Amino acid sequence: MKPVITREHGSWAVLFIPVLTGITASRAVDFSVVLFIISIFSLFMSYTPAEMILQNYYKKMPVTEKLKNARNWFFVYISLSLLAGLPIIFVYNKPGLIFFAGAALVFFISSLYIMFTFRKNVWSDFLAMAGLTLSAPAVVYLTESNFTSKGLILYLLNVLFFGSSAFYVHMKMKLSSLKKQEVTLSEKLTIGRLNLLYNGASVVLLALFILQYPSKLLAAIAFFPMILHAVAGTFKLPGKVSYKKIGLTFLAYSLVFFLMMSLSGL
Repeated sequence: MKPVITREHGSWAVLFIPVLTGITASRAVDFSVVLFIISIFSLFMSYTPAEMILQNYYKKMPVTEKLKNARNWFFVYISLSLLAGLPIIFVYNKPGLIFFAGAALVFFISSLYIMFTFRKNVWSDFLAMAGLTLSAPAVVYLTESNFTSKGLILYLLNVLFFGSSAFYVHMKMKLSSLKKQEVTLSEKLTIGRLNLLYNGASVVLLALFILQYPSKLLAAIAFFPMILHAVAGTFKLPGKVSYKKIGLTFLAYSLVFFLMMSLSGL
């Protein structure tokens, strides 16, 4: 059986960077965190085969070998996720993990509903990211055995950061659909309006964050390479879009985000 793996390579950063920020914020790691990483990795791997299965059911498509392969791998991934995740709940006595699993499932279903009912868009991707970044507060919960304000703040910061990439990428996708070598300023503003609004709102929220937590300035600074790139990119829209270059650029910004968050002492 050929493994079913997501083709959206940028989502790996959205999965693991929040986990790492949660670990550095907690400053305490035990074997439950190792089991958690195995569990969420397996759960993440189940996303693509689950999407294929649900899409087949939703569109009433015939059963193919590709679908059968997806079903087999979905069972494998879910089984591994449960084998690693259930001991955390029952052996390490962390029942709150069920809340994070349930919330992630709601985001997953909502994302797929938008995708199947309308089409894949910025909102379906944003909801998927909101689900993936739950790994940050989940790690804080595992190490502190409680739902804390630290976990909530860490979650909101991760969602805000990775949400920017969703709006930026979809702006580029709209540009690519025009199939034009030259884009006017008016077209750039029309294509990039959601991207500009999102990043403008991010600046306002980060300013409020700094006012509330002035000692956590580095956590806010972690956003600015991404925000500056996203805003500047709106006015420098190239005629040809390189998604590989976009992916590598955002990976670099994600690493900067992790480093600055780690140094912020959040």
